[in-house]
Amino acid sequence: MKKIKKQTKNILVVAAHPDDEILGCGGSLYKYSLKGYNVNIVFMTNGVSARSLTNKAMLFAIKERK
Repeated sequence: MKKIKKQTKNILVVAAHPDDEILGCGGSLYKYSLKGYNVNIVFMTNGVSARSLTNKAMLFAIKERK
């Protein structure tokens, strides 16, 4: 009889900003991570434009990110 290898399940979260994944589905991510799921998160921005920076500092931070 051939043994069937149990596959690890994966979860991918795509979030606009850092912390959106926690606010949106943090409890579920924690629950499934305890069950052995692989949890990966992709952030589409680093949130620099949402910070209280001067216009010059914000433009510098955005330029450095490219």
